Amino acid sequence: MTTKTVLITGCSSGFGKLAATTFQQNGWNVVATIWKIFWLQNLI
Repeated sequence: MTTKTVLITGCSSGFGKLAATTFQQNGWNVVATIWKIFWLQNLI
């Protein structure tokens, strides 16, 4: 089985955060970008 990977920008809130968590929960590798590093705690 091949694991799929998705790149999502703007993942600190809103649709980007929802998309990142949804893909991750469904077994995808997620490469997520955020604008400011202190928002990382909201994503993990």
